[in-house]
Amino acid sequence: MSLNRNKSRGSLDSFELGSDTADIRAEHGARAPKNIWRRLLQKWKLSLGMLAAIALLITSLALFAHYKDSLLPKLEQLSQWIRDRGFLGGLVLTLLITCTGFPPIFGLSTLTTFSGFVYGFPLGFVPAFLGAFIGGTCCFIMCRRYGRRYVRKVLTAHHVMARITQAIEKKGFKLFLLIRFAPYPYNVLNVTLAGTTIPTTQFLLVTGISLIKLLPQIYIGSQLVSFADSITEHPSALKILGVIAAITLGVGLLVYVYWLSKKLVDEVVDDEEEQDGLVHGDRDSIWALESRSSDEI
Repeated sequence: MSLNRNKSRGSLDSFELGSDTADIRAEHGARAPKNIWRRLLQKWKLSLGMLAAIALLITSLALFAHYKDSLLPKLEQLSQWIRDRGFLGGLVLTLLITCTGFPPIFGLSTLTTFSGFVYGFPLGFVPAFLGAFIGGTCCFIMCRRYGRRYVRKVLTAHHVMARITQAIEKKGFKLFLLIRFAPYPYNVLNVTLAGTTIPTTQFLLVTGISLIKLLPQIYIGSQLVSFADSITEHPSALKILGVIAAITLGVGLLVYVYWLSKKLVDEVVDDEEEQDGLVHGDRDSIWALESRSSDEI
């Protein structure tokens, strides 16, 4: 009787195991399309991001060109008000740009373009540079002195930023400068860099050099009316293709800098993790040899 019970119990277990295996296979089969889409998104994420940025810029320019008759007079009035105030107007614009150095306040690109619209090129670079530099420096110093817990929380929540800070501490100035030129969020990067061990003088130097990337936005702002007129007045396929080519070139350059910086960060962090793994492996082997020798004794 006991033998028959064991046989029946074994058949029951095998049936339960088979049903569990079938459920797992069915669940895996249901997740397979999701995994395929996830892999495709990871593989083409950079290209899709580039296409989305190009489409967004073209759409924004087209909307501005379409509504320029109602938008341009208001922008002209605001810019004229700032110019009439002289130094005070420039100070107000600089303070507005300074605020964008602190998260979650965004709008650095918009205000930089507007600075070019107000003062032209290259004079509009002065309030944009001063505001971005002062805002980034104040955010960095305040977070380093008074917000260490917040910085650690940000680094814990954002794995990408944690890898960036780790790579900067390992490689130093060159990688830091490349990452500053990459299209990472300016204010978020100010906070995360406060969690590194880089000196303040190096932060000031790299940030000052990297703000040269604001010059194209200043130029776009100074030529915003011309861009809109070139599309709306006597439009031609050549003009439209020229605008699309210029936007594609600018976005492509930013994407390339982002890809290069991300590649270098991954290489540095992976090499460091591999070296740490080898060190831990050597320590484990030493402990194994010591325990083996003690057992033999």
